[in-house]
Amino acid sequence: MTVLAHDSIKSSQQVETPRTSSCSRLARTELPASQNYPALAQKTGTFTVEMMEESRNRTVFGFSKEGDEVNLERSAIIGERNSGHNVTGHIDQVGEILKLEKMSDYWIFRIGMSKDNAKLIVEKGSVAIDGISLTVSDEGEYWFEVSILPYTMEETNLHTKKAGDKVNIEFDILGKYLLKNTCPPLSS
Repeated sequence: MTVLAHDSIKSSQQVETPRTSSCSRLARTELPASQNYPALAQKTGTFTVEMMEESRNRTVFGFSKEGDEVNLERSAIIGERNSGHNVTGHIDQVGEILKLEKMSDYWIFRIGMSKDNAKLIVEKGSVAIDGISLTVSDEGEYWFEVSILPYTMEETNLHTKKAGDKVNIEFDILGKYLLKNTCPPLSS
């Protein structure tokens, strides 16, 4: 998979490859430019990632087409400053944007989710949408909303989204562990 780089990782920054980083919050391995097409990568700002079938089947990358924008983020470094909530890059489900509404100085995104995952959403709790760490501003039976500030809208791929688009959802890891260890297993 070749990805157009749209991120805060500057091309002038030296990084070792292969490396793990996050692509719309999907953890993946980035290959060295010399392994794919180094001249094209340097000219276009693209790079190649390895992604197994399981990842394509469980993420928006199964629906992606050439030209789609993704969010890129380097892996956290242990011991460095850490703000926001902890996200792993392991996508829990693909959700759908049910509503996108412009308010006075922010946007509201309503995201549809499966019934099984509704218990992982709490108002003012954390969720990652396409790798963006966000706070839940409202919730319903099978949906939740996040409020997006102008900076986030402009600097991420959210400015390309519309109602009906698919997004990667990663629910809060602490909530998942708490739920697993405090609730009886779901019957099948």
